[in-house]
Amino acid sequence: MKIPAFLTDKILGLKTWIWILVIVVIGGGGLTWLAKQPQHATWRYGVCKVYLEEYVRFPLTINIEQGGETIGSAYISFTDVNPFGSQTVRNFECYFSQNDTGRIVLSKVTVDRKPVPDDLLKIFQGELPVLTSQKLDTALPKDLPSDLMDYKD
Repeated sequence: MKIPAFLTDKILGLKTWIWILVIVVIGGGGLTWLAKQPQHATWRYGVCKVYLEEYVRFPLTINIEQGGETIGSAYISFTDVNPFGSQTVRNFECYFSQNDTGRIVLSKVTVDRKPVPDDLLKIFQGELPVLTSQKLDTALPKDLPSDLMDYKD
């Protein structure tokens, strides 16, 4: 079998097949790096994450398991440690809507499908304009493994 002539030509002192190999390796590394980068949501998810940290008694114990958003809401499934030391899985959802002037407002926040008290919702409402002007952490958590062996330590 004869090697094509263009593979034995030299470009900048190296044979063409070496350049092709370098491009393939660098391209594969770049694609792998891009695939490992976290997915990002919009500011709604970031705002909901801030409210979650304000709502939970011990925010340092929060471990976000799943998260995402729809057109009018953001949701976070998380585990945290309560004052008695037990770890529980909980759901936190923030619902957004437009008011009469067309501004986006926080209409409802639920924890395990139960709405938070109105006085706490008013505090969150007052913080919304400040939070939307900040750079928030909008990185979504990685998907849960589909194989049971991936849960093994």
